Amino acid sequence: MNTYYLHKLAHHLASRQRAHTLREDVLEAITRTQQKVRIDLSEVMSVSDSFADEFFGVLAQTYGDKWFQEYIDVTGASDVVRNSIVRAIHTKLRTRFTTSKSARIRPRTASCAINLI
Repeated sequence: MNTYYLHKLAHHLASRQRAHTLREDVLEAITRTQQKVRIDLSEVMSVSDSFADEFFGVLAQTYGDKWFQEYIDVTGASDVVRNSIVRAIHTKLRTRFTTSKSARIRPRTASCAINLI
């Protein structure tokens, strides 16, 4: 399993571009290895809404929550960081399901998409 230590990028993750680049790197690793990746958020103090949306939200929206659960593990997230991520995933999945005219999902569903270790 590949592990990405995000505190090595910054302790405050705030760039949509940085999230996009990281997302592409993670997708390449998953495609190449067909294995789960771990996103280690230990020592990360905050994640901006734009970073959470571009990295976590786009993954959940594009590939779905089952894929997310199968291939992404999130570890070491503080409550503040975790809440930002859950909010981004919830918003993207709500958009995904609302667009497809499915029933609205509850925030609890989005939090289940994060495999916390």
